[in-house]
Amino acid sequence: MFTARTLADVAAIGLVQERSLRDSRIHRAQLRPRVGSRIKIEYAKGVIVRQRGLTLDEAFALILQHASRANRQLVDVSHDIVVKRLTARDLVRLPRT
Repeated sequence: MFTARTLADVAAIGLVQERSLRDSRIHRAQLRPRVGSRIKIEYAKGVIVRQRGLTLDEAFALILQHASRANRQLVDVSHDIVVKRLTARDLVRLPRT
């Protein structure tokens, strides 16, 4: 009886650990794109700060405003800034519709 109980306990612990590892992998897979997007946004803010001499908050507001007016995702606008498709000057112009 003791051996069966011990084996059942070990099996239960193994299942719990497996589930924990699986959950950890899922969380990491979900987090990775978010972190990449956040890094891109932060980098774009730095580019705008350097180009315009703004604070980080002002640069973020400018990027966010442009994304909203252009009906684009913040990360996409940030990407365009990082790869130099957009400059700080472009952000203050009204986008073509």
